[in-house]
Amino acid sequence: MDKVPDISLTAAGRPMRSHWPTSMQRKFQKEVRCLAELNGDSRWISLALIVECRILLARRQFQPALSVARDAKRRAANAGQAMCRAEALIAESEALAALGEREDAAKRLEEALSTAGDNQQTQAVCHLRLAKLALSGDKLQAAKGRFEFWLNIEKGMQNQLVRDLAEEVRQGIEERRKDFLISWSTMDLDSKAHTGRLWDFLHGRACELYPLKKERAKALGVSRTTLDKRER
Repeated sequence: MDKVPDISLTAAGRPMRSHWPTSMQRKFQKEVRCLAELNGDSRWISLALIVECRILLARRQFQPALSVARDAKRRAANAGQAMCRAEALIAESEALAALGEREDAAKRLEEALSTAGDNQQTQAVCHLRLAKLALSGDKLQAAKGRFEFWLNIEKGMQNQLVRDLAEEVRQGIEERRKDFLISWSTMDLDSKAHTGRLWDFLHGRACELYPLKKERAKALGVSRTTLDKRER
C-alpha cells in the first residue's frame, strides 16, 4: 500500500498554500481529492478532506470548510483512524472558531486531545489553539495554563509551524499582560493612584502608536500643553 502523505504540518492551523492564487488552490484541491479516491485508502481520503478544509478556510469559506471537516471526521471515525480523526477535529475547531463559535471550537479541541493519545505534536497544537481561543475571550489565566504544556515540551519539538503557532500565543499572552486591570477583589481603592496607573498605561500605548506628540495628544484627548507637562 502506498505511504500515507505527511500533512501533519497543517495541524498548526495555518493553511499551507494560502498564498496561492485561487485558481491554483482549486486545482490542488481537486487533484488531492481525486488521488485520494483513486487510492481508495480511508486515511488518504480523510487527510485529503482536511487539506480541502484548509484551502476553504484560506478562501474564507467557513461554512463549506466546516462541512468538509465534519466529513473528514466521519470517514476517519468509520475507519478507526484515531490520528486522522484528531486532525479532522482540529480542522473542525478552526472552522467553528472562524464562525465565531468559540465554545464549540474548544469542545472539538478537547475531543482531539483525548483522541490523540500520547502524540505530543497533536497535543501541543490542541493546547496552543485552546490558548488562542482563551485569549480571544480575554481569559488570560486559562491561556497561560494551556501554554504551560508547550513550555514543558518545546525543546523537543522540531515542527516549525507548531513553533510559529506557539510564538503567536506567547506574543498574545505578553501583550495582554500589559493590559490595565483592576481586580474586583482589590482592597486598594485609592482613585488617585489608579488614575495615575491608567494614564501611564494609555500614554505608553499612545507612544507605541503615534510618534508625533500632536498625534498622541489628540489620541489621549488632552491639549498639547498638558501632554508637554506630563511628559517632562
